[in-house]
Amino acid sequence: WCSSIANVRASDFPITSQSGNARIRSGTTTSEGITLNVTALEDIRTSDTAAIFIQMPSRYNDLSMVTGTAYTNTPSGSYTYNGTQATTSSNTTAPGATGSFTMVADFGQSAFQYNGTSGGVGVSGSGALDTANGRFATSGLSVTSGSSSYGGTMHGLMHGSGATATSGIFHTSGSSPAYIGAFVAADKPFAANVLNYQFIVA
Repeated sequence: WCSSIANVRASDFPITSQSGNARIRSGTTTSEGITLNVTALEDIRTSDTAAIFIQMPSRYNDLSMVTGTAYTNTPSGSYTYNGTQATTSSNTTAPGATGSFTMVADFGQSAFQYNGTSGGVGVSGSGALDTANGRFATSGLSVTSGSSSYGGTMHGLMHGSGATATSGIFHTSGSSPAYIGAFVAADKPFAANVLNYQFIVA
C-alpha cells in the first residue's frame, strides 16, 4: 500500500472548504482495489506543501503525512515560518481542528523553536535542525489541552531551495496518542516540483 499512497498529492482533490488560511481538499483514492477517503490540508499562502490524512480500513490505523518540494541549498541565518496547524484527538477523524503556528529555524545554530494552537490544544517545543538534510525533530514536545498536559514527539521537513517552506507531524507520547497533528507553512514564495514525504500512523 505504501508505494501507491505515497504518490497521493493534495492537488489530486478538489477544494471543499476554506476557513481563514486553512484550505481543505477531499476525495477518494484507490489502493489495491480498496477505496480510501482522503483529506488534504493546505495553507493558502503556499500550494507547495500539504498535510494529507487517509482513512484506512477498519483494522488498520489511519495515516497522516506531509509532503512538499525537495529541500536544496542550505540557507544561513534565522527564518520565521507562519502557517496552519491541525490537531486531532483520539478516535476522531483528521484533520480535526485547525489553527496557526509560528516556527523559528536558526540555520546557524542548527536549532528550531515551535509554538502553535488549534482547537484549544497548545503545542510547543524546541529541538535540533539537521541543516544538511532539511529535517528537524524533538522528543521533548509539550502538548496542553485545558488542564491536561502531555509529552510528545515532532518530526518535520524543510522544503524548496533555501528552505522556503516547512511541514511536519507530531503526536503525544504513548501507544495510543491522545492527540496527533500536522502543520504546513511557507517562508516566502518558491517554485519546484520534486516531492519529499514524512509519515505518521496513529
